[in-house]
Amino acid sequence: MNQFITILIFVVCFNRSYSQERFEIATDTTFALGVVKAGRFIGKTNSSSGIYSDKYISDPTAVLIIGAKRGYDDDKSFEIYINGKIRYVRATDIDTHPDNFDKIYNWSDSTKDSFRQHGIALGDRIYEEKLEEASSWLKSKKSSDIVIFKKSVYDESEYTDGTGIKYEVMNVGKKTIKYITFNFTGYNAVDDKVSILKSRKGIGPIDPGESGGYTFEYVWFTDIVEYAKTNSIKLQFKDGSIRTLTNISSITVPDKIKQILEEIEED
Repeated sequence: MNQFITILIFVVCFNRSYSQERFEIATDTTFALGVVKAGRFIGKTNSSSGIYSDKYISDPTAVLIIGAKRGYDDDKSFEIYINGKIRYVRATDIDTHPDNFDKIYNWSDSTKDSFRQHGIALGDRIYEEKLEEASSWLKSKKSSDIVIFKKSVYDESEYTDGTGIKYEVMNVGKKTIKYITFNFTGYNAVDDKVSILKSRKGIGPIDPGESGGYTFEYVWFTDIVEYAKTNSIKLQFKDGSIRTLTNISSITVPDKIKQILEEIEED
């Protein structure tokens, strides 16, 4: 996710100009939607022998259907548009109207082409809006200098009593971060504190627009820690300045924005 903010802003601008120049809006506004089932794969290529699957879909995911294809032994698949990309999915791995495959497959070539172009055009608009939403959220946090992309506790080993913690942060400010100190408290399954406040220091540098990941092992010598709350974060910059952030919820990336960023990174 290095230099992610700069890349994201570029993609937003590129996507806008690309979609405006490439597609014309025709009179037919028919679209087909589907939901790729959880635990399925989609692929970049689709030949007569089947789909080359290269991306795992962990959660149900809404997509635009832009085509229907038959392969070897009448293997059915849909051409879909997701996050600005054309992909393929087996017909059995997507929930959609039961008549969609036959209707789309049996259309004339001109109707299929029009339907496909309209689906891509709509998909580009949806994707552009998602990019702009993520970019706007990141820009709004510039005054905070960082955002927390991920935080999680993990069991060190099945053979020892110990729990560690991981952080992934993004520098959305203008100054290079030299050191970053996380202050946090662990909690058990019934929301009681496991111990006193813990503090761990990470070393940079984290330049503007870049991210940093930190793993702190055996923070707690017990396996009962279920989650942790971040109390504050201390930033030391290369220019010698220091600041402490306490409103942690405001700099934690929301799940919706996180999903967008993860989708872009995967692509």
